[in-house]
Amino acid sequence: MKINLSSFFQGILGGVVGGFILFLLLFGFFSVSEKLRTISLTCEKEKINSSRSVECQVLEIKDLGNTLKTEDIVSPVPEPEKEILTDIETTGKFVQVKYKIKNERKEPLDVPFAVLVDKIGREYRPRWQSQYWIPEEYQASYISPGFEKEITEIFEVSKDSQEPFKIKLELTLPHYLD
Repeated sequence: MKINLSSFFQGILGGVVGGFILFLLLFGFFSVSEKLRTISLTCEKEKINSSRSVECQVLEIKDLGNTLKTEDIVSPVPEPEKEILTDIETTGKFVQVKYKIKNERKEPLDVPFAVLVDKIGREYRPRWQSQYWIPEEYQASYISPGFEKEITEIFEVSKDSQEPFKIKLELTLPHYLD
């Protein structure tokens, strides 16, 4: 039996190219579907911003100084943590930001934590354990269709951090809607 090497290599090359194209198509599909599931928004004070039937606005910014005192806790603390939770101090400062999100979509939105951006573009995430200093009804979670929710978060920022502060959000459609 005589094997035509030219046809053999063309078949191999075609299979590799076809597999690569299939990979690119699948990767592109999943990449696009994830982008459709995410809504990016920037919230500002005294300005309502919107994207894809979702609105947001910063309502209040408060400098809390450099200590979160345990006597100011307003949310329930789990038993194991009650005994070890102490005042939280920083060499910077704590900034409390209250913002609202309005969901005019037909599905609920998950609200993960926000990112605070200061005047010169530095980005900060909410301070771990700061949820105890925020009433439960103002903590980030989800927003049902047709509802508006006020959310408060506390950020630990540099001492020289200044306004105007902005909030960056990446809201997502819950995975169970896939």
